[in-house]
Amino acid sequence: METVRREFERMFLFPDYAEIGLLKNSENLTFTVASPVRKAVLRVNRPGYHTKEELLAELQWMEQIRRGGKLTVPQAFPGRDGSLLQSFRSPESGVEYDCSLFSFLPGKAVCELHGQQLLDRVSQVGAAAAILHTQVQKESDTARFRRFTWDFESLLGENARWGSWSDYPGLTQKDRILFRQASTIIEGRLSAYGKEPDRYGLIHSDLHLSNVIMDGEKLQIIDFDDCGFGWFLYDLGCSLVQYSDGLEELCKAWLQGYQTVRCLSLQDFAEIPTFVLMRRIVRLAWLGSHGESDTAKTVGTEYLEKTRRMAYEFVRRNVQKAAAVC
Repeated sequence: METVRREFERMFLFPDYAEIGLLKNSENLTFTVASPVRKAVLRVNRPGYHTKEELLAELQWMEQIRRGGKLTVPQAFPGRDGSLLQSFRSPESGVEYDCSLFSFLPGKAVCELHGQQLLDRVSQVGAAAAILHTQVQKESDTARFRRFTWDFESLLGENARWGSWSDYPGLTQKDRILFRQASTIIEGRLSAYGKEPDRYGLIHSDLHLSNVIMDGEKLQIIDFDDCGFGWFLYDLGCSLVQYSDGLEELCKAWLQGYQTVRCLSLQDFAEIPTFVLMRRIVRLAWLGSHGESDTAKTVGTEYLEKTRRMAYEFVRRNVQKAAAVC
């Protein structure tokens, strides 16, 4: 912590004396930075996950969204040298860390809601996702941002970014066969669905409801660390991945909100079960490779049970459809 305090003062000009406290220890380290007149969030990126160019692209996209005026996202503050991306080297390990300073967005996470209040807010999250996707289609320069890709290979392939779902503890042999069948079908469906610009582009890709903050009636989106190029409807799967109970109602609410901003085609609707299930299987991989994380410790058996039921129904329907065609 002392290194962070010292390096923060070197990198950033902050009004008055700032108190620094650990906010979250997850993929990155995030700290609150508070003085009597200002509050901010310092993010220290884990080494090796992003290049400097990728980190700058994230900050540039966030600024583009902010300037658009339709969504509230954190503002990145430049350091003393004018750069949005700063770095320091740990005196203990010699490892270099990249970091950024963001405005603090007050409020309450949407995931803390229940019942009709949750459904209403999820509908707003769907509309916010549609605004993001529409902006990406209109701003041609986003295609030039250097960010990684969330395609099938990156999500469920042999060298998936978050590891293999098969490493999730508690899987039976039947589960492994089932999820392998589901993954094969998902790969085929996404190959047929394609990557045309009306369905594929720069996405948030971590739009779960802990990353959507309510401030009164206003929604605020945080944590763009995993943004990259993928299918727009993958953001739907991300928004709902934490839920097992009431998933169908939540999905309907998200889509209703989305379509108030952006229309979906019949092809899009046909792949909704694909993206919802795929994101759940991808989460099994993340949980399997982050077993000591606070998040993994809170996930109960119902998550695997719901994912298993969804995969079974997904495989059954696709097999029946293939048999009918033959």
